[in-house]
Amino acid sequence: QFDQSLRPEGRFGFAGEAKGDSLSPEGRNPYVLNLNGMVSDGRLSLSWTYMPGALSRQTVERLVAGFKDRLALLIDHSLKAEPRRTASDFVLSDLRQPELERLSLPLADVEDIYPATDLQQGLLFHGML
Repeated sequence: QFDQSLRPEGRFGFAGEAKGDSLSPEGRNPYVLNLNGMVSDGRLSLSWTYMPGALSRQTVERLVAGFKDRLALLIDHSLKAEPRRTASDFVLSDLRQPELERLSLPLADVEDIYPATDLQQGLLFHGML
């Protein structure tokens, strides 16, 4: 997501010129299917490339259409759902949703959850022992 790192008033930004091909026409694409995406100016853009010998155009078009349908469902759900924090918001914690809910934390006020260090785990162990 480049909205945070490339600000319009900043020193760096995207070039206005065409980037050209990312692979040589004589070169071999190392991936059967490659999907790249980014968010810039609040807009998601996706780039699909594929190996023509391994996938047909119709197959890729079906994949793209299915992806668009599911993305639209996800966006619709996100716009209607009540905002709440989930375990996926705290990737460093390694907690699963039931574990996070058992903690009964005021999640609106929690910025991140970190795992206990080895020393903290040892102190907790001896404290509970």
